[in-house]
Amino acid sequence: LRDRPLRSNPNYNPTAIVGTDPEEHWEQFTTAIRMEPRTAEDFQARAVSRAKRRVLDLAAADYSKAIELKPDLADAYCGRASVLNATGDLPGAIRDASQTIVLNPNHVEAYMARAVAYTRLGNFAAALRDNDQTIQLSPTNALAHQNRAVTYYLMKNFDAAWKDVERCRGLGGTPTDSFVRALSEASGRNP
Repeated sequence: LRDRPLRSNPNYNPTAIVGTDPEEHWEQFTTAIRMEPRTAEDFQARAVSRAKRRVLDLAAADYSKAIELKPDLADAYCGRASVLNATGDLPGAIRDASQTIVLNPNHVEAYMARAVAYTRLGNFAAALRDNDQTIQLSPTNALAHQNRAVTYYLMKNFDAAWKDVERCRGLGGTPTDSFVRALSEASGRNP
């Protein structure tokens, strides 16, 4: 692949390789963008790779470029929302997650990203609505149950938090040890 233009490879699909090791494909994403810098999907693919590598400022810039080129690219808004959550721009994360939901009302990751931002801002009612919607759309999503458990914990609704911890575990998820310890201490209940 390195000796010929990426686009000439009949197997090239920038979204198909996103889920693989980003280090392995970093050069391919960069090459594709240099060769065809007007392709929103290529910028989005490189943004995903950069986000996985925790190069968040460049990931946000690539998501922004993808959105500029294709304003209806819901996954780019959602990806940028996750990056903004990670950098602490919670209003921006809510804005981008909300735009994702406008474009795709069944976008599970957008509801999760917005719920995280609302939780971090202390807007627990909005966070619970989004956590509930996430679980309605994806009932076997262990992370959604863990996220809702965190929201309940912060609301001091420890019984509900424990129920979601158990649901998370029942779905094969592993709530973080530090969270389970904090919940145990706060509730007086052993994990």
